[in-house]
Amino acid sequence: MKQRRQKAPSSKLPISVQAQVVKTLNDNHKDELVYIARHYGERKTAFSARIVDLDSNGFTLVWKYKPTDDGDGGNSEDQEKAHDEEMLFAFRTQAKNSEDVLQSIGSLAEDARKALKVSEGTKLPVRPEDRAKYSGNSTTTTTKGGKQAFELVDFTFQPPNPIAAILVIVGMIGCTYTIYATNNSMYKDAEEPYFIKLLSPLATPLTLRLISIYAWVVHLIEASLATALCTLIHVVSPKQMPKDTAVRWVLGTLAFGIFCFHGLWTRIGQQFQKLDG
Repeated sequence: MKQRRQKAPSSKLPISVQAQVVKTLNDNHKDELVYIARHYGERKTAFSARIVDLDSNGFTLVWKYKPTDDGDGGNSEDQEKAHDEEMLFAFRTQAKNSEDVLQSIGSLAEDARKALKVSEGTKLPVRPEDRAKYSGNSTTTTTKGGKQAFELVDFTFQPPNPIAAILVIVGMIGCTYTIYATNNSMYKDAEEPYFIKLLSPLATPLTLRLISIYAWVVHLIEASLATALCTLIHVVSPKQMPKDTAVRWVLGTLAFGIFCFHGLWTRIGQQFQKLDG
């Protein structure tokens, strides 16, 4: 068996994003991975495949196959006789985010699907430059009624820029303290807190209190909207928004506010654009 590819030190994908993409592919796109194994691995009897290593430069795919060519495998007797094999795949261009990864693997899956003459389309996006060569892109599937489904946007959670995240957390801590410190009952008979004195040239204690309360209200509204949107997407398309992904978006928005909610809202806008297209 070949050795697994070592992660390149120049990988642009955070470890958390790599792990989430691998989980998404292994849990929700098992058929596409089997297509890739059967076609590129030249193992027509491959019946199970999973990604064991991934970064911005490529991935390692491991699959199980029957040592004979008399069938597709899949029952318990076949699986007891199954052999393991793996192959290394390099992306044509270095992936900058999770969507680049899914598009690159989607193009591989679509090529494999066509070569294997599988009628049902894959559910992964394809690279933009590859769309022209397909009669339908890799995420175009056929419903029971014969209508074509639309291309799905990748909703894999990506945390905000670390600097922005730190600023939001510090800001919300400051707002919390301001609300507490500007409570008249707290320092009615005592000296005004130093923090309030420091900001007094900019605004009165009452103004600072109102601004801080407003910031928290907006923050909670963003988290509530993220909860509602993620719940709706999960109900409509559970593979596109698994529960764990929805929880990450909600907690991320609760912690980082607009810097996280903006990413979710942008993806929803992209999905509506694909619907219109």
